Amino acid sequence: MIAEVLYYIFIYPMQTLLGAVFEWIYAYTHSYGWAIVLLSVAINLFLLKLTSLADKKAQKTNALKSICDAKIAEFKKVFRGSELHAYTQTLFKQKHYHPIYNLFSLGGLALQIPFFLGVLFLLQDFEGLRGAKFGVIEDLSKPDTLLFGYALLPFVMSALSFISVFISGTDRGARIQGSLIAIIFLVLLYAMPSGLVLYWTISTLCILLKLLWKKRVSSMRNAKADTSLNNEQNKSAVYKEFDTHAKQSSFVGRFVTRIFTPYAMLDSKTYVTYRNISIFALLNIFFLIFVFSPFAVYSSDVSQFDPNQTFQTLGGLFGFFLLFSFLGIYITSFFYKTPLLKIGVYACVVLILISISYVFLFTGNIFNGRPYALLDGLLFKDGGANISHPYAKYFDIAYAFFLMFVALIMLYKFTNLLRMTLLFVFSIFLISSVLDLGRVFVDHSHYAQLEVHTRDSIEDVQNSMVPDYADSYLSFSKTKQNIIVLMSDTVQSDNFTQALNDYPELYEVFDGFTYYKNALSASSITFASFPSIIGGEYYTPYNVNKRELKHTLAEENSKAIVDIANSFSNAGYAVSFGTIFPGDEVYIRPYLNKDVLLIPNTDHSAWSSFYKQHYHIKDPDLDSAIPFGELISLGLFRASPYIFRSRLYQSEGWLFGDSLLVNHFRYSVNNASKIASFAVLSNINSPKPTFKLFHENTEHFPWLLDKDNNCMHITDPSIYRSRLMSDKSGLAYSNHICYVKNLASWLQWFKDSGIYDNTKIIIVSDHGNGGQGAPLIDLPRRELRNSHILFLVKEFGAKGKLKVDDTTFVSNSDAMAVACDEIGSKCPRILPSVIKQPMLDRELIFTLVDGGSGRQTNTKFDVILQYKVKNNIFDLNNWTDITNIQDKER
Repeated sequence: MIAEVLYYIFIYPMQTLLGAVFEWIYAYTHSYGWAIVLLSVAINLFLLKLTSLADKKAQKTNALKSICDAKIAEFKKVFRGSELHAYTQTLFKQKHYHPIYNLFSLGGLALQIPFFLGVLFLLQDFEGLRGAKFGVIEDLSKPDTLLFGYALLPFVMSALSFISVFISGTDRGARIQGSLIAIIFLVLLYAMPSGLVLYWTISTLCILLKLLWKKRVSSMRNAKADTSLNNEQNKSAVYKEFDTHAKQSSFVGRFVTRIFTPYAMLDSKTYVTYRNISIFALLNIFFLIFVFSPFAVYSSDVSQFDPNQTFQTLGGLFGFFLLFSFLGIYITSFFYKTPLLKIGVYACVVLILISISYVFLFTGNIFNGRPYALLDGLLFKDGGANISHPYAKYFDIAYAFFLMFVALIMLYKFTNLLRMTLLFVFSIFLISSVLDLGRVFVDHSHYAQLEVHTRDSIEDVQNSMVPDYADSYLSFSKTKQNIIVLMSDTVQSDNFTQALNDYPELYEVFDGFTYYKNALSASSITFASFPSIIGGEYYTPYNVNKRELKHTLAEENSKAIVDIANSFSNAGYAVSFGTIFPGDEVYIRPYLNKDVLLIPNTDHSAWSSFYKQHYHIKDPDLDSAIPFGELISLGLFRASPYIFRSRLYQSEGWLFGDSLLVNHFRYSVNNASKIASFAVLSNINSPKPTFKLFHENTEHFPWLLDKDNNCMHITDPSIYRSRLMSDKSGLAYSNHICYVKNLASWLQWFKDSGIYDNTKIIIVSDHGNGGQGAPLIDLPRRELRNSHILFLVKEFGAKGKLKVDDTTFVSNSDAMAVACDEIGSKCPRILPSVIKQPMLDRELIFTLVDGGSGRQTNTKFDVILQYKVKNNIFDLNNWTDITNIQDKER
């Protein structure tokens, strides 16, 4: 356990960072061999300053050792035994020397070791190296066989090491020490993969080249000594003139001059103060991101995490803090003795002010005054609906300018106080995280004992396979009418149009259907558009807000469910309604007819066990599921401005982390399982005509269904991350094709069961997916891109190829009217459908709604944008912004 925790603290962060750099280099070179070479060169260039400092320290130590050795040789001529020891120790004290200082000569090697270990753990089992060829090396994952069947590269590496040892100096002890190290590395690396030996060989070559360059520079240095002295005198004159000019300047001039004074004009105390400010600022920033916020989340509910990985997870987070703090401080140290010193310090102060502000002040959506939803399994319960806002970027920019001004004042007036404050704040953060760590330790043993029982309960749920209401839910009539409203979440009409072009056979598959292409959503988000799908235009956000409710939206939306369900029940239909979203069961159940089957909210995940078993869906590899990426993303999220938050959390998933795929896979399985299971479990046992409303999520993000792999889910984390970052539209379109195929399988069941003709099917989406996939309309604002919805209707007895209707202007609020056409005017507040009674010059309203937390407890929808569209959504001249009109009317 201790060794594993130490690995996660000191090795895993380095391995992860080097792995990211390695993959990035490979993406450009397309050669793992060149990626190893360039990675080695990059590391040596990066460490050049540190290794130079180590070499200088070693040179000073060697010079001191030579002086001491000469004096000790004189002592040995006169003294023996205890007297010699006493004189030797006195000499060491006088010269401030100790024999252990000889280890400074290993400083350069010591700096390389953490990077070497990171590369070792990265490459020793790296799948990409298997069979990878580089030059004369046939397989980078195995030792080379270039020396008559034996490895040659380790001997080349050792030869370079020996050359470096003998070039670096004439000291016999140092040469012996260096030779032993070269032999040790030869023994250790001889049987290692040639890719790792190639890395160390290039690193050794870089050391040799650096030694040769140093010798060349050293020989040229004496010749330039006089020139350097003149340059220093010239610099002093310039700084003196600069200082005189500054004293004679205006207040603004003096202000700017003081902020951006060249470092050489600073006294040593002031220079150290500025340097420490940058160090403390960076420590605070990285501590907030990697320790403070993640530890707070972890300690708030330890039950969300695997108790067997608690110490590894917390140790790894601390390790990332150490690594990035070192990198940040080391990189900024290059600017300490340059004119950029104060500019760099200023930037660090601005960044820490931004981080602290967003961590502690802007913890929710300031545009509607609501906090973010609670986390469940590190994911927001509302899918992150309350994170983004169209005006967030303007606030971020304005606030950044304000903090830039505050930082200027701090550096101008309160430099020493700022340094002490940053140190004090870091101490507070550290104490808080230690307390969180203590809470984790206290809770750890408790949840470790519960782990076995939790696993057993999960297995019990999985063994249930299908919900107990499945038979009634999926029961249709053989001889009487069946009316189905299938609400498919987040389907973009544009993708279906593209699918028809790419797969012409779909015209046959959707036999009898009419595709209403000119279709507009009532709203941008499910909870705002679903009520109008059920209850018609009366329940669109525009009309609901017009009525100025005295009760909550949950209660209002529930009325639509009750009215429609009871209308069909009273007309003699067997009714099943899934799901109760966006209403609330407490408002629905008491008012429903007793024979109505109301499906619970758990319906979305209730089919996953059956789906995975029936379709042989395999889980992704869970070995790398420690949620470092999610916790670090969460730390970044809390410390970041709003504009970056919406990019770090992408629709129920964090951007970084190996477990991103694990989380998204679970959601994708739940989303896809429903309609795919329907095609297998539906039956024709209903003695009555049926009316059924289904809500399914196959097209909802995350998109993992792979159309090129028999619509199996993507299970490779690297492939998914790459496509998520570079080909999100491709993922969306692939998922859409698989949705259509699953839908086609269910339609085929109706045909095979002989009930296709006596079944009316309305397929409608609540909103689009934001233009991902194959967008057709170049809408004027990004926020409007999910307004184009899918709308398909198959009437009773309809036959023939799929028809495309480009003219009839429809909305998803028309879906229930099409269904209610079959029972006359018995559906409250719903007029005959536009399909039955076409309308000329029709105007519809699209409302962009803020989907923040607590949305169902409001008395009105929070409108961000509102557009009136006349007749045709494809003509942008028909879109009119009416966002503020409704408020003026009131």
